[in-house]
Amino acid sequence: MSIFVKKLVEKASLKKYAGFSDSLKPDDVNPHLVFHYGIPSGSVLLAFDSIQQILAFSTKFDEIRNSFPSPRDGQIKLFGKDGSQALLESSETVPSKFLLVWDLDRKCLSTVHHFEKEITSFAAMRYGPYLYVGDSTGDVAVLRLHQEQCHIEQMKYHIPLSASHGKLNEVGIDTAAKFVLPQLTAETKRALIIYSDGVITLWAIRESRVIFSSCGGTALQSMYQEAKKVTAACWACPAGTKVVVGYSNGDIILWSVPCSSDSKTEQASQNDLPASQITPIYKLNLGYKADKIPIAKLKWADADGKSSRLYVLGCSESHSANLLQVVLLNEYTETRTIKLGLHPPESLVDLEVTTSSIEQNKYRRDFLLLLGRSSHVYTYDDSLIERYLVQCQNKSSPSLPKEVTVKLPYGHSSGAINFWDASCPVLLPVASITQQNDNDFSLSGVPLTALRFSYDSHILVSGDQSGMVRIYTFKSEPFAPQSTFVSFQGSSKKGSNHIIRKIKVVKVNGAVLCINTTENLKQLAVGSDQGYVSLIDPEGPSVLYQRHIASEFCTGIISTHFETCSFHGFEKNVIIVATKDSSFVTLERDTGNTLSSDGHDGNEINNTSSDNSTPKQSFLLLCSEKAVYAYSLLQLVQGVKKVLYKKKFSSSCYWASTFGSPDVGVILLFASGKIEIRSLPELSLVKESSIRALTFSNLRPFSVSDIIVSSSHDGELIVVNGDQELLFVSTLLHKAYRHLDSISEVLNKDLVNNQGLISSPSVKEKKKGIFGSVIKDNKGTKPKNGLELENEDSRQSIEELSTLFSAVNFPTNTESEEKVIIDEEDVDLDIDDIDIEDPKEKPRGYPAIAGLNKQNITNKFQAIKGKLKKTKTDKVPGTDEPLDEKTGAVDQIKKKYGYASSGESGVANMAKTKLSENLKKLQGISMKTTEMQDTARSFSSMAKEVLRFAENDKKASSS
Repeated sequence: MSIFVKKLVEKASLKKYAGFSDSLKPDDVNPHLVFHYGIPSGSVLLAFDSIQQILAFSTKFDEIRNSFPSPRDGQIKLFGKDGSQALLESSETVPSKFLLVWDLDRKCLSTVHHFEKEITSFAAMRYGPYLYVGDSTGDVAVLRLHQEQCHIEQMKYHIPLSASHGKLNEVGIDTAAKFVLPQLTAETKRALIIYSDGVITLWAIRESRVIFSSCGGTALQSMYQEAKKVTAACWACPAGTKVVVGYSNGDIILWSVPCSSDSKTEQASQNDLPASQITPIYKLNLGYKADKIPIAKLKWADADGKSSRLYVLGCSESHSANLLQVVLLNEYTETRTIKLGLHPPESLVDLEVTTSSIEQNKYRRDFLLLLGRSSHVYTYDDSLIERYLVQCQNKSSPSLPKEVTVKLPYGHSSGAINFWDASCPVLLPVASITQQNDNDFSLSGVPLTALRFSYDSHILVSGDQSGMVRIYTFKSEPFAPQSTFVSFQGSSKKGSNHIIRKIKVVKVNGAVLCINTTENLKQLAVGSDQGYVSLIDPEGPSVLYQRHIASEFCTGIISTHFETCSFHGFEKNVIIVATKDSSFVTLERDTGNTLSSDGHDGNEINNTSSDNSTPKQSFLLLCSEKAVYAYSLLQLVQGVKKVLYKKKFSSSCYWASTFGSPDVGVILLFASGKIEIRSLPELSLVKESSIRALTFSNLRPFSVSDIIVSSSHDGELIVVNGDQELLFVSTLLHKAYRHLDSISEVLNKDLVNNQGLISSPSVKEKKKGIFGSVIKDNKGTKPKNGLELENEDSRQSIEELSTLFSAVNFPTNTESEEKVIIDEEDVDLDIDDIDIEDPKEKPRGYPAIAGLNKQNITNKFQAIKGKLKKTKTDKVPGTDEPLDEKTGAVDQIKKKYGYASSGESGVANMAKTKLSENLKKLQGISMKTTEMQDTARSFSSMAKEVLRFAENDKKASSS
């Protein structure tokens, strides 16, 4: 519940009400978000770009947690170097079927690429403009990002499930492409695809085929292929030969991906048969499976192999002690698991590891960022985690690393009062006050609940949760025209307390909710949560009187207002008091007595004559959660509560204020994110807008909310959401803040060339922001491992991929539907068409053509040719010319696979696809036959391997 009481500047008599709204027109106002500072409420995902040094937060709609009609779905918050920040907002409501491309230079949505299927995985090449997008059916599409146009192009190249999964006859219900991981040292050559059902395949991009797979059918793989779904995965070595996978049942398995550069693999690639498979190395026993906790995320950090770490996050709604663990990954992991359990204050939704360079090629500092369900962020120094694990390995007793909560340093919860320079949306600290009285300079530790500041009088009044009211009188130097508060930053060991001339303290009943002063600052009116109104003389200071305002539903004084009214030749000084339950009373200022219904307080009002001149009318504006009202102030003083204007709300209003000098309009903020501008006093709607960032899920009726709003006379708003975020909102057309463009520049355009490739940065660090300690200039670091990694010529490789991805490697479903329908019984190849003897000459086309009997193929296509000729003649009579037998289907197929041909034939072009499909079936039969032979040869070694792993599992379970 929020109630707002405001006395409007005197206007003309009632006869002139209709013309008042003409002073405020729709073209005069434009409610909009100027800048967002901090972490958006409702954030659920984290991402970090180590080259651009950009940290990203993403929000997602949760119907249970956020019941408002306009949630903050589709928001992306970016943090860059030098304190830069940018908020991106999308209007799309189904993000799982859209790929959004943002122009970070202009901070706008550039392209929306639509998908027919739900997107389940997304990966980008680190040094190229290509993207992999996996969907719910298991297919993987290849997209290209055109840097200059910010446009997405879908390439003809794609990876279908039928060619990459490996279990065509055993495909389950859920075969979504859960993860697509470009191989770390060969991202332009290979990509690892992990399916939801647990199948892992390594895809050769140039060959357009699977070269390694985890579904080899051995007993060892079967032991790990129980009923479970993949929920998390990441690389676990810099060479891209180990991958760790997390499952829905709590399992965590480290898999070995064979290196594709050895001679055996090259020979196998030529023979179109896999020489080895993706095999499990060992299973990590961290307790997630015993507690039935699915693995939510895995993150690997490289550290020379000796102290490389794996961060494991479990998925659970409850706050469990084992949700977040860090495991040391090295050559001793299989025999002894070194792990660390981290215990943040709340359950987590995501984690990320950031990397920044302090000195060029010398020192790298990493941070572990944890995102809580409340959208708070907790950080750990990763070097302390590494030190702890290494010392545990050496059987010493290290100290546990501690988390640091990322907060906006407003200070009100600790009792401090901070002054900020708000002329620039990135707030700069100006002064901080911790002094409690003349002799006590320490923090009180009691949250502040109300403030009142008079710049002209150099007086600040604060109230806290314990009922203490402090009156600060500042020295005049900081307010001199040639000086500002900035010159007093941190110039004393006592902070900025030296700018205070004197402090006076007085105590009231209950937590202070509101403070108001007379124009000459001779009196203070303080309202508390217990329903007390206190009139204070600040010179004493002393409490002149306290009055308790009885409330039928809810106690709590949320607004007080001093007024002087003239009627019948007399002046009446009153205090108008509003309570939380939307009621208000009028008190006589000198005595605190409540005015009676006839406006009399027991004293006779003389002189009942009226002024015949044009009267002036003052109004009282009262805004509650459900409606806004305009009253005549004169009638209120007389005890008459007559509503002159009223407007009911369709949604909950949590804040209101007038703007203009004199007041010309009222600003209304709603819990749904809507903002309205209405005229005064008629309350006619002038303009409305929706600002998604103003939607808050933590508004609590009848309590002191974390949402604090402050406004200026010119319609500028500052909205503070606890210690998490701060919003700058403007209702006017002009720009009121400095440096908006520079502080929103998160992208370093010097690192990106026209081809979209990343080059080495060379920028100097300037200033820090909210994540200044974890986001710094990346000056480049040398590889920390000693492996000779595969080098690639990026530009040449990308040019090769451009040609490769522009060609069709597999026919799509649409192309298949447009083919000529052929009788399956007449054209399907059977096992008799296979020549099991090795061909004497190696064909020049695909290797699989070598296993076909040419005479059988010729006979089949003669039959196909006759059927197609007859069909074409029936459909288009008189237009078909006789076909030359010498240019038949066999010649066309020969030409396709490297043989010479005597001419072109449209029939062969239509039939060759059918041949290709049958060839793939034959390939599958051949591959399975070879796998069975390999399994039979190595049965003894596999049995020993199964026994070894069974013994390891037994030891792990017993321990």
